Amino acid sequence: VLMQGDQSIPAMHACQSDWISRCCHWLDATLTHWRDDEQCSYHDLAPLFEIWFQLDPASERCCLQRMRELQGEGYSVDARRIYFDWVQLIKECYGMNPSAQAVALANKVSKLA
Repeated sequence: VLMQGDQSIPAMHACQSDWISRCCHWLDATLTHWRDDEQCSYHDLAPLFEIWFQLDPASERCCLQRMRELQGEGYSVDARRIYFDWVQLIKECYGMNPSAQAVALANKVSKLA
């Protein structure tokens, strides 16, 4: 059992959380690198975005990267769908709201759609 703040959490849960965090960081770095490769399309990267989303559905960074990639390839409607699905998820499941940066990107994508 590990202590986190005033709560104790099972060691297995802490290890799993650390593993998920490391995977998400790796996916973030990999996707950032591959997005700069002109030969990669969104369709090449989509499976990695899906894995990242499955590991961390509340990740704003994942949502924003995915939206930018879709918008950059002309899929503004899909980018908006990703955003609104993500906002619904974070509000319903976590009681959170998107950041000003996320709202600004969504507004930019909406103007291009």
